[in-house]
Amino acid sequence: MSRWSQGVDHLLELSVVGSFSVVGYDVRSRLDHWGPLPLSTDTSVLVTGATSGIGRAGALELARRGAFVIGVGRSPERARQLEMDLRSHHPRGEGRVLVSDMGDLEDVAALSDLLLRDHVPTVLLHNAGAITPNLTRTLQGIEGTLATQVVGPHLLTTRISSTWSTSNPGRVIAMTSGGLYTQPFNLSSLLEPPLPYSGVKTYARVKRAQVVWIEALSTLKGLTSAAVHPGWTATAGLRDALPRFSTLMTPLLRSASQGAADLVWLSSCPDMVTHPGALWLDRRRREPHRLARTRTDGPRDCSTLLSYLNETIAPYVTTN
Repeated sequence: MSRWSQGVDHLLELSVVGSFSVVGYDVRSRLDHWGPLPLSTDTSVLVTGATSGIGRAGALELARRGAFVIGVGRSPERARQLEMDLRSHHPRGEGRVLVSDMGDLEDVAALSDLLLRDHVPTVLLHNAGAITPNLTRTLQGIEGTLATQVVGPHLLTTRISSTWSTSNPGRVIAMTSGGLYTQPFNLSSLLEPPLPYSGVKTYARVKRAQVVWIEALSTLKGLTSAAVHPGWTATAGLRDALPRFSTLMTPLLRSASQGAADLVWLSSCPDMVTHPGALWLDRRRREPHRLARTRTDGPRDCSTLLSYLNETIAPYVTTN
C-alpha cells in the first residue's frame, strides 16, 4: 500500500460521505488494484439473511467462485429460489438453503443440530438483520434486533465452532453498519431499549454490540473473527427504514454486490487471521470509534457481553 494510497484513503475516511458511498468503493478498488482472492474448493460458507440484498449478493458471488454455500433465510419461497440460483452459479451445481429464524433460539438450535449432522461450515457470515419500526420481543423474551443479530449468531457460532480447532480453524464474520459509530456499548440499553422506542437507534446500538462481540470472539481458540460494514448500500431495508436518506443519497449508494464485496473477500483473506477481531471496510481495517462519546472500556464490554450471551444461550448448547 503506497503513501499516496494511504493518503487518499485517509481523506476519504475524514469526509465520511466519500468513504461510505460508492465513491469510496470505486476509488479504493482502483488505487489498491483489487482482484479476487483464491478460494479453496472445499470452502463451506454459511450466510444468514441470504435471500435478499447484501446477503444474497454475497452468497451468489461465493457460489460462483466455487464455495459450497449454505444460505439461511426465513421465507420458504425465497429460500427455494435462492437454492436454484446458487446451483446455477456454482461450477459443480452445488448449494443449499435452509429456513430458519435467527432471532428464535429454538430455531437456531435446530439449525445447529442439522448442520452438525449433515454439513459443518468452515465460514460463518452473520448478515441477517434489519431495522424494525416497533419494539418486538422474541419467544424467549429478547428484544428482536438484539436476538437476530447478536444472541442467535452467538448460539450458532458456539455450536458450530465446537467442531473447529487450532489446526482446523473457522471464520466468523459479522455484517455491521456505519450506524454503529453513533452509539456506545451499553448492555442495559440493549436489553431494555429507551422509550420512546427508536428502531434506528436500537439498530445502531446492536451494530455496536456486534463489533464488541466480534472482538470478544477473537480471544477464543479455533476461530478468527471480523466485523465489516458495507458503507451506504442500496437495499430494500434501507429504503424502508430510511426513505428520505435513501432517496437523497441514491446516486451515491453502493450496489448490493459492492456492499457484499468485503464479506466475500474476508472469507479467504489471510489479513483477517493476522488481525483478529478487527473492523473492516473496503479491505482495510477501520477504527471502531469516530466520536469520543462512544468510547468505553473495551475489555470490560467484551467480558460483560460475553457473560450475558453465554448465560442466555446455555439452555440451547447441547451435544447431540
